[in-house]
Amino acid sequence: HALACAPRASRANWLLKVEAGTQNISPLMWAIESGRLEAAEAIIQDLLVIRADRERYYYGVEDLFGRHQDIIKRLISDAPTLLPVIMQGLVWRSRISRGGNRRVNYYVKHLLINPEDDSVS
Repeated sequence: HALACAPRASRANWLLKVEAGTQNISPLMWAIESGRLEAAEAIIQDLLVIRADRERYYYGVEDLFGRHQDIIKRLISDAPTLLPVIMQGLVWRSRISRGGNRRVNYYVKHLLINPEDDSVS
């Protein structure tokens, strides 16, 4: 797995932007457009895993929506089977439960905010 050697701080960039000469492409968009949905699923899952080192946490949601503001629209039109994958990645569940309850965070900002003017959709 090529990403195993990627530093945590660079991992999202490796998955979202490859420069070739004067052009740059997104491996994620390439996978979606070429029908390589297993590769696209692996990229989305990797981006949306929360990782940490001694200095900080890494979560690729800002990188993903920063590079592909239209990712949800693209998935709806080109790869609807990946919608549950991305939605699952936007949820964090604590491994600890207390009194039968478990803390859950939903990362939905990018689903609600219009990136062009920061208005609520």
